[in-house]
Amino acid sequence: MEKHELKPIKSLHDALEVRIIRNDCRLFMTNYTLEISPSQQQKWYTEIYKNENKKGNMTCFIFKYNNQNAGFGLIRKASGKYWITGGLMSSQRGKGLGIVLFQDIVKSTPSKEIWLEVLDTNPAAKKIYETLDFKKVKETEVNGKRVIIMKLEKAAKDEKI
Repeated sequence: MEKHELKPIKSLHDALEVRIIRNDCRLFMTNYTLEISPSQQQKWYTEIYKNENKKGNMTCFIFKYNNQNAGFGLIRKASGKYWITGGLMSSQRGKGLGIVLFQDIVKSTPSKEIWLEVLDTNPAAKKIYETLDFKKVKETEVNGKRVIIMKLEKAAKDEKI
């Protein structure tokens, strides 16, 4: 595998780069699937992300492969649970990078219990999560879509120090 890096965003420029990647992945999202404008992303970064990141409740990443933007990841703490999400640009899918991206997100999550949602119509993502030992907790409906809630119990050796 070539060089890859999961880089936390540190600036509005980084957040705008994530917007481009996220918009490319948006149809695989379980919640908000509309395209995000630069002004919406700027508002999210300045009014939500910076505050939540400072409190330790949210970290957003750019996933780089061979020094090129290839995907994004997000760790969010809500109701005492750590939820993750992420995605690859369409040009980067089918190269085995999804497993690498989510392994890196899991390693970066400061909890031994990690949660995620996946569309039941996205078997490739579900397979990645199952390979990483995520287990199905339940199925539900979100915005008219069938969604599978999955949970990972990290082994002690996998916990972030």
